[in-house]
Amino acid sequence: MSSSTKKLRVVVIGSQSPCRSAILSSLLLDSIAHHGWGERLVVIGGGLGAGAGPLDPEALAAVGIVVTPELRLGCPDVEDESDTLEDSDVVVVPTGEDADLMISWPEADGKQIFALSDFLGEDGWAIVDPRSALTDYVAQVRDGVPLLLRALVSVPR
Repeated sequence: MSSSTKKLRVVVIGSQSPCRSAILSSLLLDSIAHHGWGERLVVIGGGLGAGAGPLDPEALAAVGIVVTPELRLGCPDVEDESDTLEDSDVVVVPTGEDADLMISWPEADGKQIFALSDFLGEDGWAIVDPRSALTDYVAQVRDGVPLLLRALVSVPR
């Protein structure tokens, strides 16, 4: 990557629980690294409402998610740290409902907003249902992240 090429700053904002927010961020980061897009994309995790706060490392470990240094701090609340959203280029949320909410935020004005559930249709039921088992949530995020990543790398910088 040339020094003049700017990394696309992607903020991932979940609203269901900090663990679900961290799962989406973690699996997106894994996919970026696996496919060699780390020089082009940077992911910042956050939460909104119930999606913000400290993580439960044991619950994450139980579904195969490692709490990396990037995740160790938990999911900061974007309402309290609005610069996280303001400084991003693209917003990723789990559901269409979350996308509808983000569209109304002035800090998200002019940013592309992607809802992971849009890439899965009815196959994304566990992403939409906050009561679904974390194992189902992880499986569906894994299914949707490659499609999401394809959309992210096509966003002009």
